[in-house]
Amino acid sequence: MKQLIILSQAPLTPQIRRNCYIDEFINAGYTNIEFWDISQYLHPGIKLKDELQDEHIKYIPNIETLSASIDNLNVENSIFILDFPQGWNTRHLFRVLSDKECIYVRIDMYANTYLYISKWKQLSKLFSKQLVHIIKEKTKSILYNFYTKKYHIQPFKRYYSSSALSKVNRTDKINHPDYEELKYSPTTPAVSGKYILFIDTYFGYHPDDKFIYKYNSHASPEEYHESLKKFFAFLEQKYQMPVVIAAHPKSDYPADTFGGRQIIKYKTKDLVFFADKIILQLCNTISWVTLVDKPLIFITTRGYEMYQLRRRRLRMLAQILGMKVFNIDECNWEDITFTNVAQQKRLNYIYTYLTDKEIENRKNIDILTHSFESL
Repeated sequence: MKQLIILSQAPLTPQIRRNCYIDEFINAGYTNIEFWDISQYLHPGIKLKDELQDEHIKYIPNIETLSASIDNLNVENSIFILDFPQGWNTRHLFRVLSDKECIYVRIDMYANTYLYISKWKQLSKLFSKQLVHIIKEKTKSILYNFYTKKYHIQPFKRYYSSSALSKVNRTDKINHPDYEELKYSPTTPAVSGKYILFIDTYFGYHPDDKFIYKYNSHASPEEYHESLKKFFAFLEQKYQMPVVIAAHPKSDYPADTFGGRQIIKYKTKDLVFFADKIILQLCNTISWVTLVDKPLIFITTRGYEMYQLRRRRLRMLAQILGMKVFNIDECNWEDITFTNVAQQKRLNYIYTYLTDKEIENRKNIDILTHSFESL
């Protein structure tokens, strides 16, 4: 069988190990598998709290190490699985891969982060504060197109995605990993009794904000958590049930961060499944929430609103689902009500971003291994 090389822009964590199907590939017979960590090349200084140490990891700090590592492979019998897109910031990586005639594919495990934008919304961006950013990104895109022609950069051999959006340019349909985990793995209660679940996003501390998105605004996490604690106390009094925190996988909270409320990590699927109500911000966990059809609210704060991209995308997500966004620092809390997503909008979301009727009962590992053997 072919050797698999997972080329990742982030260090290996339990979440990334799941998303990359490392254990599933090994069980399917791909025992010659390596995880090449290029995070320090793309995002110098990045460090995650839950990084794993694993025999499959190889650290690639620069282009020279990447080139030398590829030279030690049987390239014709290797498939490179990438978790990042082609673009100006990754051009040197793709030049090396193309020069050495590597077979590389993209498995998009976060397809529900790319949301549908209407033509009118796209046009309105040209008359907003985003104009400078749009010009920069468009310039990078044009430069990369020239670069690909000059150095004969090859496109992805296959693009596996659960998203039906045309801009994704997928070649093969797969399920979102959250869809598969809910469908094929057991659920067990992590908390006894009724509870309201808050889906944590590690706001104010998330390493992606600094190393990937490079936000210039830095809101106070302390003020953000104070707003949350007051709001949670109101909900607990109103509904007579506790608020439980589904901690972000990259988080590392002291026990008193949310006012002594229960903080649970790595159990988000189970917590969502058994929750009575759910509080959300911009988070991929919306996949599980829509799949299990729970009453929910989207919230924001003054500090959260400082991050323009996050603010905009939260409202895009809420609009797609026909929901409101409540700023808990400004609105009347009595006006906030938990509601389920309308059934048609819910199904549209599921079959646009999470799965497809053609493959909804097939496992990704079967789809991927069958495809790999034809490459």
